[in-house]
Amino acid sequence: MKLVSVIVPVYNRCNVIEKCYLSIIKQTYKNIEIIFVDDGSTDNSLEIINMFDDDRVIVISKKNNGPNDARRCGFLKSRGEYILFVDSDDWLDYDYIEKLVKSLEGNLCNMAIGRLGVHYYYPFLKEVTLKVKKRPKKIDLDMKREYLPVLTPGIVGKLFKRELLELEKIKFRANEDICVMYPMYVKCRYITVVNNTIYHYQLSKNSQFKDYLYGYSIDNLFNTFGPLKYIYEKYDKMGKLEDYFYEIEMLFIKNISERIWNIMQSVDDKIYRYKFISVILDFLEYYFPDWQVNPYYVRGFKLGEVTDIYHIRVAYEMICKIKRKKLYIDLDMIYDRYRKIEEMYNKIK
Repeated sequence: MKLVSVIVPVYNRCNVIEKCYLSIIKQTYKNIEIIFVDDGSTDNSLEIINMFDDDRVIVISKKNNGPNDARRCGFLKSRGEYILFVDSDDWLDYDYIEKLVKSLEGNLCNMAIGRLGVHYYYPFLKEVTLKVKKRPKKIDLDMKREYLPVLTPGIVGKLFKRELLELEKIKFRANEDICVMYPMYVKCRYITVVNNTIYHYQLSKNSQFKDYLYGYSIDNLFNTFGPLKYIYEKYDKMGKLEDYFYEIEMLFIKNISERIWNIMQSVDDKIYRYKFISVILDFLEYYFPDWQVNPYYVRGFKLGEVTDIYHIRVAYEMICKIKRKKLYIDLDMIYDRYRKIEEMYNKIK
């Protein structure tokens, strides 16, 4: 039975961390080490995790530098042949690790993915749980490239072989997971999927509320643009951009469509809504001028999650209402235009 290192970054989660901890120590797979990395919490999270009474628990305390840095810190201290990450406000089914290990070893794969139960909070609505689509038990991404843009972007809910896990220093403090995962998918190539809902992912109330109110802000825009630009350049450096061109293009379309949806929720003025979206399309067309004939997009992105398909459909309907010309400008000019529109909108808001 191989050692599995469970790495949990913690930042101000004193109210929920115990639920996460209990779901880990009660795992049916017993050969684990649990590494809590307190990322400079300002509440009593560190005090709580120091009280956890289990010989398998290791606690690391560090200055706040974001979840990616906390995960890297935990990984460097880990000893396991297999690595998995858990967010401190999430929880696991008790056979979570056992199922992932059996699936990875039984299917001779390099990464195992567990099906997520995603818990959403929206203003004035009760909690809902959305299960992601079922996937084949084994995916060879070199042969089934169409699955690349639909695989979950988060680093949680997955089991990695240590020797294949690569955690670069990522400067982004939001959506940094996609910078790690999409290069990792190609590197691992052979991926197995456990189609049971065994990982329960809790979306932050605060982040969703901010998207609802300020989804148009330049900071939120960079949370989308920055990681997408990183992935494009990373695939180019890996020599994989041509091989996975349509898949990366669809990844851009999917994420840009979600950003358009956020703008539609957060911008009341119709004229400014069109202005924001027009600049976002400039960014997409900077990288992919002919994105509207992407084969996955044209076919309705049938392999995509329900939420992705919904965002794409809503964005399409909005784009059809906008009369615009493609502008052949550089990224700095795109960012500058967006900043000016945001400044004007904030004055009238």
